[in-house]
Amino acid sequence: SSKKKIIVYLCDLFHDYGGPGNYSFPLNIGFLASYIKKFYSDSLEIKLFKSPNKFLDALDSNPPDVIGFSHYTWGADLNSRMSKIAREKNQDVIITFGGPNLDDTKEGIEKFFFENPHADFYIPLQGEKPFKLLIEKVLDNQSRKKLKEAPIEGIISYNNDDKNIFKGAKMERVNL
Repeated sequence: SSKKKIIVYLCDLFHDYGGPGNYSFPLNIGFLASYIKKFYSDSLEIKLFKSPNKFLDALDSNPPDVIGFSHYTWGADLNSRMSKIAREKNQDVIITFGGPNLDDTKEGIEKFFFENPHADFYIPLQGEKPFKLLIEKVLDNQSRKKLKEAPIEGIISYNNDDKNIFKGAKMERVNL
């Protein structure tokens, strides 16, 4: 079919002003990408990013529908800045963060979304199944606003207007 592919950017960014580091293979987002491709390879165009500069160039040349940031302490500030730029360029882009770096309490979740007001979702721990579910809903033409109206399994969302936290039911892990 000639239906437009959904463009997904997966980011495990690091400060590259000193040239590439020895941590340059993004295994985490690589796993996520290959898992999603098993189901939707015909409907998606997935791009992986380590370099913030390449990510910023791509935002203009090939704007994404969905962005996933891997969230670890060392990249938190960089992710926050990049998500802000992405949101300023496109109000409709769906922005999700994921990884182990989240305090799962109400206070911790509020703090994360306060510090990252451009994030729509957080996927704690292993992201394969919840992210697949999110992509499924995007392929089903659900808008950013609609996606945030109800809990999604394995995903935390936060409504900045009414401070409402949705915590989807936990999902089984994938055996990779």
